Parts: sequence; structure tokens; C-alpha cells
Amino acid sequence: MIRSTLSNLVRTPARVALIAIAITSIAGGVYLSRHADINDSSAVGSQEPRTAFILEVFDTILSSHWEKLEPQALAELMEKGIEKLTEKEWALATSDRAGAEKLFTEALTTIPAEKQNEFTATLGDIMLANLKPFGRSRLYSKKEEQKLQDTVLNKDTGANLYSSLGIEKSASTTEVAKAYEAQRAQLATQPATPETEKAKAELERAFTALQDENRRARYDEHGVEPTVTARAVADTVGLVRISQVSPLSFEEFKTEMATLSKNKKLASLVIDLRGNIGGAVDTLQYFLGPFIGAGQYAYDFFHQGEPIPFRTRVGWLDSLVQYKRVVVLIDGNTQSSGEVMAAALKKYNVGILVGVPTKGWGTIEQVMPLKNQFSETETYSLFLVHSLTLREDNEPIEGRGVDPTIDIRTKGWEKELTLHWNDAPLTRAVQNLIASTER
Repeated sequence: MIRSTLSNLVRTPARVALIAIAITSIAGGVYLSRHADINDSSAVGSQEPRTAFILEVFDTILSSHWEKLEPQALAELMEKGIEKLTEKEWALATSDRAGAEKLFTEALTTIPAEKQNEFTATLGDIMLANLKPFGRSRLYSKKEEQKLQDTVLNKDTGANLYSSLGIEKSASTTEVAKAYEAQRAQLATQPATPETEKAKAELERAFTALQDENRRARYDEHGVEPTVTARAVADTVGLVRISQVSPLSFEEFKTEMATLSKNKKLASLVIDLRGNIGGAVDTLQYFLGPFIGAGQYAYDFFHQGEPIPFRTRVGWLDSLVQYKRVVVLIDGNTQSSGEVMAAALKKYNVGILVGVPTKGWGTIEQVMPLKNQFSETETYSLFLVHSLTLREDNEPIEGRGVDPTIDIRTKGWEKELTLHWNDAPLTRAVQNLIASTER
């Protein structure tokens, strides 16, 4: 069933209409480590640098893109890109790699020398952006690659959370709390405007990162803000919120759960994946282990016609043993790695998924360095969709999302939750969490 479904998803017409080039979201399922496998046949030292570069882009797409493409389709895509940039018609001598090389070389001679670098980079970006899913693959400069890494790490290099609270870095925990309360009280007197709401969000962001000693230590050492927070929301109900999946998220999770589970009254757990923007998918091999055990098949990727299975790398956590009932909250903004996590928890019946279908952003991207460069002032790499992710039923997440076990758009969903878990405090906690974001 999966093969027929995927073939419908990715069928590519012989002639493709180019999409407009635009900056796309870089949040999603990302391998943070840079992909090192480069086709040596594309690294031709004696070749004109721009030609060598564009051919390496061509070869890397064929070898590493999630969809198995034919050289003809990619050559025709290059042809359309050249026509768009030069505003004239061109024709491939042959619909293959050699024809693409010949066409690019001919087109390059018509471009003024001072514009040839820009032409080459833009053409590479057009080719990548028009791969399916459209707009996900791109040509990245060093600055864009660094921005991606900072985003996956949840690191805002332009922010100073101490300044947001109006305190010094040496401030005590008590001073952090006092500054937060004073600013919150002051903002409560302000009219409800977009600026006021932005200030409130910034205040909460700073307090969340700095009021806890462990989170503050990570911020001071790495400049990263928390991606995992936990607290009790009722006498017997704990909440862990995972806003994204970063390389440090699993360590954060272990620390947060160890602290939360000191409260031995807690017997139910809500895992909040709403708004989870995805991130470092590698981390999920660790993240899922405490829920399903070590060495278990956690999820699959789909690459060029074949599924690629991934196993968990760690096992159970003592801090999770006390939780007998689990609810996982998802929404339309849960995406990518967050969706993979939700699907795995659903597959293994770890918890009841409550909410609405997730976003359906089911791609895994990799940063792939290029050996052939042509600019003295810039180095480019490919940000390429390497794989699709699969749901618990082996269907693609892309364009579909992960379905909740209990859809909150259905009247009486609360009763359905009670039928799953006869736990009134848990049901009330879930109701309150959902209502608090809907107001």
C-alpha cells in the first residue's frame, strides 16, 4: 500500500512549472551533522568552477534526494530554470547529464562576467526549490547554514534574556523572580496591544530559561533556551512540554523528569507536543527509548523507494515508572520530528493522542557540503530533503499528518478520554490545558 501511495504523491510531470523563490521555514526534521557523502565523479578539478559546481548539485540531487529522479527530469528542470533567469527559450541537446552540462555552459557565456556567480547560485537554488515537496530543499550560504544550526539548537544569538528581565548575569534566583513579578505586574496595567503581548511573551521566555538553575546553566554555557519544561498541573498529574527537538532536548528531558518525579503523588503524565516545530531528528533515537525500551524499532524513513528503520539507543528511565496513564497533546502546528515522535508513541500505545491532526510536514533535511565552489567570498551547501517520514501505519506523514486517537473537534471528546483513562483529574487537566490555549 505504501508504494502505491507514495507514487501518487511524487509523480513528476515531464515539464515542470517553476515556483517562485522565497525563504522557507528551516524548522523541521533535520540532521544537524553535515552529510559527508559526495559523489566523487562530480568533483572535476580542471573543469570551469561554475560548471563543476552546478554538476555537483545535479549529481547530489540524483544520489541523495528522497525521490529517485531520472537525469532527464532534472535536466529539463535545469532547462526551465535557465529560461526563467535569461528570459529566453533554450533547448537541451540531449535530455541527460551531458545535455545539462552543455546547456549550462552555453547559457553561462551569455551572462555578463560580473553576474555569472549570481546566475550560478540562483540556478542551483531554483533546481533545489522545485524538487518535491516544493520549497523545502534550498541552496544555503554559510550564514543560512549557521542560522539553521542556531534554530535547531534553539539559540537566539541576538537575544539577551538577562536584559529582558532587567537584571545582571550575577543576579540570584530570588532577584530573577522579583524582576519577573515586577515586570508582569507592570505589563498587566498596559492596554492589550500587539506590542504588549510581545513583551509578555518575551518576559515569559526569559523567566522560563532563567528561573530554574539547570535551565539557566545551559543558557549560560551554550546560549540555548529550554526546549523541555515540566511541572505539576494537578495533585496527581504532571506535564512535560517539548517545544522542539534539539541535540540537548534529551538531556533536558532527563533533568526535568527527575525533578518532577520527586513528587511521588504524580501518577498521570501529559506530554505536550503542541506547536513542536521539530528539529534534530537524530535525538529521537534517544528520546523514544525511555518510553518503548532499548533496541526497539522506533520509526522509519523513506528514501528512494526503500524504508530505512531506526532503533532506539537507550532504555527505560526510572523517573517515568510512576506514570501509569499518559496523554499526548498534538495540534496543527506539531510538525516534522514532533510528528514522528507522536506517531511512535501512538504505535506503541504509550499514550492517548488528544487534539487535532498534525501539520503534515513529513520531510527530513540534511546539510550537504559541496566540494566544488566558485566564489571567493561565499561557500555554498545543499539543504536537501533526504527522506520522508512515515506514520504508525506506514503511510507518509507529508501532506497527511498524524491523526489523534481522540479528536477534540468531536463533541463529547472528554467522555471518550474518560473511557480510555478513568482518571477525572487527568481529564480536567487536559481540558484546562486545551482551554487555556483556545481563549
